[in-house]
This record gives sequence, C-alpha cells and structure tokens, in this order.
Amino acid sequence: MKVSFFHANNCPKTSFSSPHETGALYNGERRVNVSGRPAVIRFIKGDPKKPLLVFIPGTNYMARIAYGGHRGSKPQDFLAFWLNQQGYNFLAISYPLGTASKAFESSHTDLTIQEWGVQIMKITREIIAEQQLSNHVILVGWSMGGRTAQSVQEAATHQRGVHLDFFLSLLENPSIPGITDLDRTIPNSGYADRREERTVRIDQLAKNTTKEGHNIIPEGIFMKEYTSDMPINLNGYKQLGRKF
Repeated sequence: MKVSFFHANNCPKTSFSSPHETGALYNGERRVNVSGRPAVIRFIKGDPKKPLLVFIPGTNYMARIAYGGHRGSKPQDFLAFWLNQQGYNFLAISYPLGTASKAFESSHTDLTIQEWGVQIMKITREIIAEQQLSNHVILVGWSMGGRTAQSVQEAATHQRGVHLDFFLSLLENPSIPGITDLDRTIPNSGYADRREERTVRIDQLAKNTTKEGHNIIPEGIFMKEYTSDMPINLNGYKQLGRKF
C-alpha cells in the first residue's frame, strides 16, 4: 500500500498562485493519493493522547464544510475549532468531487463506497504515524458520510495501528423511512446531478448569517469551493445515464 502526500505549497504555481481566486487548496490542506484515488485532507493537531476525530462529509460537500478556510472565514463558525478546543485531534477527508474550484485535478466518477472506506482508513493510519498520535479513532460521518460505517469497519480490521473506537453519526435529516425513495433516480454523467438541493443549503446559510451577524460562507464561494456533484456510486440509488 502506498499513500502519497502532497502539500499545497508543493503544487504547481500555475494552478496555485492565487488559491482564493483559482479555488486551489486552502491553507493547511493537502492532496493525497491512495491506490490511485485522490483526496483532500486537513489535519488540526490537538492533544496527542486524545483520540483522532476523522470527519467524513455528506452529499456533494468537501470536508472543509467542517473547518472553513476561505478568505475572511472565522474558525469559530466551524465544527473543527470547537472540537480542537477540547483537545481533540481533527482530520477531515474530502472524497473527489467534480468541483468547479478544481480542488481535484482528475475525474473519479467510478469511486465506490468500499474504496472510499479503504481510503479513509489508510489515510487515517498514515496521519497517526506521521503525527505520533494515539491509535484511537472516532469516525464522524455527516449525513451521507454515514454510508462509510460498514466499509470503514471492514477496512479497519486490516489496518494495524488503528483502533476504531466508534462511529458518530451527525444527521442532516432524521432517520425516518420514506424521506428518501429507495427507487429514486438521479440524472448523471458519472457525477450525480443534485444541484436543485443546494438552494436549501443557501437558505440555511442565510439564516445562520442573520443569526451570527456576519457572512459565514458567501454564496459564490460556497457554490464554487464547498460543494459540487459527487460520484454516482456513492449515492446508491437507481441511476440514469452512465452505468458503472
């Protein structure tokens, strides 16, 4: 197994000279490659004796939704800040999206949930070794990120040096049968097209902006750098378009 880590500062200047204009990696983010599959990660160090919290984002999101990082963002507006304040080590892993920001440089529309789980565990093991952390891990799956629970558990049994304490599910919607039709169809060309759902997120951001008294994530940045279409196989619904 080989995991290749690439720091943002080592990326070609042509695609990274102005991160916030080109949508390149944020400060602290790294591109990694696991068995030919890319990911973008961010690690925030806490108490080495405390568990490592591994955050997995939901449908259509980069994991930066948990830590921010765009120009003008406030760390206090994001989950990672508060967990790190409690001493926890925090690792966020973004699966490959078809982002307009070009955070991912190649297409991986055929990524499966099984591969996703293996990727998460291999990256986690490398971070534990690199940062000399305790081998205790708490996986935090937000919304669709919960689909990794089984594949991560299976992968963890093959990763020496990783002790998966438990899986913590952060729900976007309550677990009520029928909210999502099991026979749902999603138009796609490899990436699932769910753009209509993002209007709800814009409304939620607007309400939070009003509540907090400042703009947490501007709509343009949100649409370009935080969310985009995702590999269809991670949806698990009946498909329209290309088959894999």
